[in-house]
Amino acid sequence: MASHDTTSIEKISKPAGARVPWASAVDLSDRIIKLSVGQDTIKVHEKILCATSEFFKKATKSEWAESRPDPDTMDLTDDHPAVVKAYANWLYFRTLPTPDEHSLANGTFKADCEDEDMTKIDDNHDLMDETQIFLARAYVFGEKVIDNQFKDTIIDCMIACTVKFGDCPSHTAMNILYQGTLANSPARRLIVDFWVYCAHDSKGWAGSVKLHTPELIADALEAIVRKRPFPKNRPWEESPEQYHEKNQVEDIAALSTSS
Repeated sequence: MASHDTTSIEKISKPAGARVPWASAVDLSDRIIKLSVGQDTIKVHEKILCATSEFFKKATKSEWAESRPDPDTMDLTDDHPAVVKAYANWLYFRTLPTPDEHSLANGTFKADCEDEDMTKIDDNHDLMDETQIFLARAYVFGEKVIDNQFKDTIIDCMIACTVKFGDCPSHTAMNILYQGTLANSPARRLIVDFWVYCAHDSKGWAGSVKLHTPELIADALEAIVRKRPFPKNRPWEESPEQYHEKNQVEDIAALSTSS
């Protein structure tokens, strides 16, 4: 498993002390489940894998396991290797490794990732974008494996990134979240609130409206209408001429002359 820098996102929770109840000890003699993703096989103890995921709880039951060629191996080839590795890290340590400039520059993050959107750094696609795109992918994975604790961690990390970088996720990250979640998703509410409270007339916001999914724009527009104060001015009454086809007469005259 490639090393990741965990300093870019602060730990969501810190233990009050080293001592824990005996019953909470990790059983390292437990059955090992192999997660096949990309070119890698990630090995996780069954009880740890199933502790917070409803999907893996069902997938490890005998009736499901016996239907696979290898009952102890699960095929996750449709998922992103970097995301699955980060999830495994979170399962054991409750920390979330995220991309940083060093891991992106030396290729260690790219080696764990098969998505061009998550491996570019340039003026238009900086570290903040890479991090938020990665977090969006991770949230969608949490949705797939039905792990609410993991999804809550991702939400906290997304908010922490927004505060740290002073900007909201890019349209790419927002679209990933919308396309990978259901209508009642808390993550969608967060994205809509980004629009309600942060959107303004700038290249990053106004210039990217058409790049977002129609469903996101519809939700954002509805929320903005609900939140904004009722406007008192009526521009169509104050200057109706702004809605006129001002050059229509000139255009017709020019067309007649050219013919």
